[in-house]
This record gives sequence, structure tokens and C-alpha cells, in this order.
Amino acid sequence: HANGTTTLIASAQTGYSPFSWLTYRVVVAGESIQISINNERLIDTSNSDQTSGFIAVHTNRTSASIDNLSVIQP
Repeated sequence: HANGTTTLIASAQTGYSPFSWLTYRVVVAGESIQISINNERLIDTSNSDQTSGFIAVHTNRTSASIDNLSVIQP
């Protein structure tokens, strides 16, 4: 989300149940972005449009329960 505009960088279809607990892992290093669910890498992409930002959890037309969210800087 930049300057009031949201831009989709990447997406992936999954067969995971929305009614079970899942473990998400997001690794951002420079322009590289890797996203996994339950240790299955679903997205491996890059984006050079953003040089800084923040973390947020967003759902679309649904609710979510979040537990044990952490941000680690190497």
C-alpha cells in the first residue's frame, strides 16, 4: 500500500482449509520476497518499487485469527 494505492505483487492458489491453523513464513531480503505456508514455498518473487515499509495482515471478505506474529531483523 503506497500513496493510497494497493498493488498486488504476487498471488498463489492453495488447497489449504481456511478453517485450520496454518504457519505462514514471509522472508524479505532486499528486493526478494518468499512466502511459504506450512513449509511449502508458494511465492518466490522480487519487487524493487518499495524501499521501506511496514508489516500488516490483511484479509479479503473474511476474518482471521492471528497467533505468534513476530518480525525478526537479521
